[in-house]
Amino acid sequence: MAIAINGAGTITGITAGGLPDGCIQAADLASGVGGKCLAVVSTATDASSSTTSTSFADVTGLTVTTGTLATSSSKLLILVHFMAGTQTTYAMNARLQITPSGGSAAYPYVGTGGTTNITMFDSYAHSGSSDLASSETAVYLYQASSTVAHAVNMQWKVESGGTGYMNRSYTLGGKDVKAVSSITAMEIGA
Repeated sequence: MAIAINGAGTITGITAGGLPDGCIQAADLASGVGGKCLAVVSTATDASSSTTSTSFADVTGLTVTTGTLATSSSKLLILVHFMAGTQTTYAMNARLQITPSGGSAAYPYVGTGGTTNITMFDSYAHSGSSDLASSETAVYLYQASSTVAHAVNMQWKVESGGTGYMNRSYTLGGKDVKAVSSITAMEIGA
C-alpha cells in the first residue's frame, strides 16, 4: 500500500515499524504520555574492596552517570545490588547518593527529624571468621528537577576499629563463591 496524506492531515499506508529510528522524540509525544524508559546506565563489579573509613566515602566500582535527561520532569529509577559485610561486632552503614551536575547531593532513604537518622543499609554485621557478605538491595524512584546529568553512587562507612567488605570471596560447600555488586539508573519519561 502506498503512503498517502489526505486533506485533513491523516496519513495512511504506514505499517508498524515503518518509521526510521529516532524520527520521533519524547517531545513529539502527546501530553500525558509517559512512563517510557528513555535511557539506561549500569555497571557491575566482582572486584573485592574494603573500607576502614569512619566517614562516608564512595564505594569503588559502584557509580554510574546518566547523560543529559530528556526533560526536567524525568524520573530516575535506581536499582542497587550490594554484596557487603563487616567483621564480627562492628557495624557498617551504606547509603545511596544522587548528585545532579553542578548541584547538591541527595540521599534517599535517610530519615528526617534528627541528625542520627543514617542510611538505607544500617548496622549489619556477620559472625564467624569468614566475614560473609549479605545481599543488600534497593529500588528508588528519584524525581529529577533539571535536565543535567546525574551521578548515582553508593557510599559506606564503618564503626571505628572495624572493616567493611564488598564482594568478599568465601567458600560454600567446598566451592569458592564470588559475589557481584551492581548499580543501575534508568531515565523514565514523565
